[in-house]
Amino acid sequence: MLDLAPVAVQHLWLFGAAFTSAVLLIRLLMIATPLRLRQVPGTSIYFAGVTVVTVTAVLAAVVLPDPRLATGLLATALLVMIFGILDERYFLPPLRQLLAQVVIAVIAVASGWIITHVTDPFGAGILQLTGVSGLMTVVALVATVAWLILLMNAMNWIDGSDGLAGGVGFIALATLAVISLLPQTQDPITFGLAVVGAGSIAGFLIWNAPPARVYLGTVGSWWLGLYIGLVAIVGGGKVATALLVLALPVIDAIWVMVQRALARQSLWRGDTRHLHHRLLAAGYSPRTIFAGALIVSAALGLAAVKLQTQHKLIALVIAGSMIVLGSIYLILRNDQVSS
Repeated sequence: MLDLAPVAVQHLWLFGAAFTSAVLLIRLLMIATPLRLRQVPGTSIYFAGVTVVTVTAVLAAVVLPDPRLATGLLATALLVMIFGILDERYFLPPLRQLLAQVVIAVIAVASGWIITHVTDPFGAGILQLTGVSGLMTVVALVATVAWLILLMNAMNWIDGSDGLAGGVGFIALATLAVISLLPQTQDPITFGLAVVGAGSIAGFLIWNAPPARVYLGTVGSWWLGLYIGLVAIVGGGKVATALLVLALPVIDAIWVMVQRALARQSLWRGDTRHLHHRLLAAGYSPRTIFAGALIVSAALGLAAVKLQTQHKLIALVIAGSMIVLGSIYLILRNDQVSS
């Protein structure tokens, strides 16, 4: 059962403020965007990522009691907007995008956002990564940078169908909020950050759910992955939880990189190998893909709340295998249809 002791009226206000601000600011953005920029064939496209970043970062900085962490969060938010806007305008090459992500992740780590410990998956207790030895501290720093870059790319790459990244991201943040209320956790900071993120993404989804009228763009998708990664580590070892609930984008990203490697292509250059691309090619509608992703992510989120760390990893392997097998099935099916 959940222990609602960390829940305060201010959390309801934070969710309401994040949700309302995102809804209204995106609507104002839509109204203010010149007509010539809205007349895109087949749809009206606005990049609302800057709005999501601004709302989330400002309110999250209020939640954080540590000024150093708050400063780091705001600095990374600014960098995400700068690099993201550059990519949206000038289509940065993959290597430059990766270097930008490394800079963002390093700034976060330098400001104190570090994976300090993880739950021992093979025994009781936790595995301390910082404060044990210099080598373990280096491992923690490198692991944190890799963790944040993985989630930034995973959420960016899944953002190819209406509502997909936002829907999965909302469920991930909602799951982290629920995890923080468990009796053995009781983490008000994680709860507050998750509530803020869930509120802003919920407001964004009002305009992004199929048929979408706004999109995250590079700014929003990078930020969504980064923010979920930060929320998962701020209160300790919630990495396994985040990995499980984000199995869909994470496993899809890793599987696509494997396919690119086998084809001797760049690991970072975009293509149409992602699961949602396969589903769209197979004739599934964006609305169906959105609903399916929500169901899968919600089931994984429930598993993340109920299972112990060792069982979470087993569930992750099972979910990953099913995602890969589903992708292979779609590849064979689409190839058969096209031939």
